[in-house]
Amino acid sequence: MSSFNYYSDDWRTWVFKQVDFFIKNNQCDRIIDLLKKEIDQRPLGVETILHVYHSLMIHTGETYLAKKILRLYLSYNRSIALASQATFELPQFANSLTVLGRLGEAADQTASIIYLRRLKILKNKLVLCVLPEANIANSAFLPYMSEAFEIVTDIENIMELRSVMPLAPYDSMYPYYSEEIFGHNNTFLKDIFPVVRKNRIPIKPFSLKDDTVKIAEPLLKRRFNFRSDDKFVVVHVREEGYFDRPHHALRNRSISSYVPAIKWLIAEGFKVFRIGNPKMSELDKMTGLIDLTREALPGEVDIYLLAKANFYFGSSSGPFSLADQFGTPTLIFEELPYSARTNSIVHLMKIIDQKSGKLQTVSEIYRLLGLDSNAPRPFLEKGLTQVPLTANEILKITKDMVRKLPKLSKEIPKTYPVANEVGKRFLGELDDSSLELLLDES
Repeated sequence: MSSFNYYSDDWRTWVFKQVDFFIKNNQCDRIIDLLKKEIDQRPLGVETILHVYHSLMIHTGETYLAKKILRLYLSYNRSIALASQATFELPQFANSLTVLGRLGEAADQTASIIYLRRLKILKNKLVLCVLPEANIANSAFLPYMSEAFEIVTDIENIMELRSVMPLAPYDSMYPYYSEEIFGHNNTFLKDIFPVVRKNRIPIKPFSLKDDTVKIAEPLLKRRFNFRSDDKFVVVHVREEGYFDRPHHALRNRSISSYVPAIKWLIAEGFKVFRIGNPKMSELDKMTGLIDLTREALPGEVDIYLLAKANFYFGSSSGPFSLADQFGTPTLIFEELPYSARTNSIVHLMKIIDQKSGKLQTVSEIYRLLGLDSNAPRPFLEKGLTQVPLTANEILKITKDMVRKLPKLSKEIPKTYPVANEVGKRFLGELDDSSLELLLDES
């Protein structure tokens, strides 16, 4: 090992080659020992463990091993931070790249940290340094993040802090409560739900701020003839063009398949606001549809609409997380990884075996891959493929979901007759067509 520079690319490449060798030779148990040995010698190279975790999740079906590796990564992070706090009295620093650039991550990471602060697991706010050139998905959301993060924007202060940030890290994308409850915030929020509920902590932590309302309401009234008592829905269907990674490809859909459902919602008396970005596919104009994807509007508008809507409708993409954390009911289509939050009605993506055409149950996916992967490659390697919904199916499911809206609850989880490790992921309602996926034929 002496031929490698301390934290060089050569060393990281060597680690990945070793990991790849162990996987190909069915020696996965040796990966943990390898990472421990290497990071014990190079503690500030701990991010390498996270890269191994990501690689396993995206490229393999080794999700159980990946979770052990993530636990190891978080363990090192905690050890480094505790030692630095004891010696230098440093605060812990959040990774601004993961929490600022995507709206869903900003909402869910903030909610997770708020829970941990209210549970007294984190005594202080995490320090979040925001440079002027930082990529911020919605700067109007920063005031909502202030309960979880001490936001630093002064350049001189940030420059002073930069040298000590690696000494006290906290990766808010992967919050930690206990050896059993940790991981990506999407899973973490469901795993920690019983703890939050038991401690009578608000399940949905956000409420609209006056400053948001003062900016958004007059603008919506002036430009779109909107009234605060209007019955309306927010639609967002994930497409390519905003945050594109190969492992998100299964989640992208065409808005054209949702047009019959949108027309039905309008006929039912809802105004429909579509939000997103200018790269999204255009929709034909129709009375009752207000397409904001090509409108230059302040960030407060999206926040206001997602917080005030009768319900959110579409993909479990970034806007879904924000709507959910405000307590807005959410209607989600083709969800993967399989899960359902409280106050949500979910249609689970249909997965079939390519050879037999057999529909896979949730338990079968759990045995093959675990339930935390949504990357295409692990499914393809197991001979599995998705079955996208047709426009008629989306319309039918929409009607079923709207019918079920009165059943929704923010606080009370739905229970299903499945194994606990599977059932705890489904806290909300499923549409009728998804219920068959919970039936285990084994």
